[in-house]
Amino acid sequence: MNILLALISGFILSFCQVLLKLFINLIGDFKVSSLLHLKPLILGISIGILGILGFWIWYYVLTKTELSNIYWTTSIFYIAVPVLSIIILNENLSKANIMGYMIITFGAILSSL
Repeated sequence: MNILLALISGFILSFCQVLLKLFINLIGDFKVSSLLHLKPLILGISIGILGILGFWIWYYVLTKTELSNIYWTTSIFYIAVPVLSIIILNENLSKANIMGYMIITFGAILSSL
């Protein structure tokens, strides 16, 4: 159960990273007036809520499990962020990027065994 919660936390925090990039793309150069529009405001609030949720799930898991047993779950960032970036931001990845992400993830999982 704790590993599942750690993975959920990692996915939520990965999603927040992509939403943050979307937010930055949306407002461009920082101007207070651009934050007063509904879309950036809702997006900013959503990022905050999801970030806090991801943090608290991770905090809960850390209180119940040894860090060395679940730290490998943070490797989900290396898969989730690029995948979500492709889906949400229409970014492109090279084959070398994909291979690198997979090697890092495999290594993180292997180190936890």
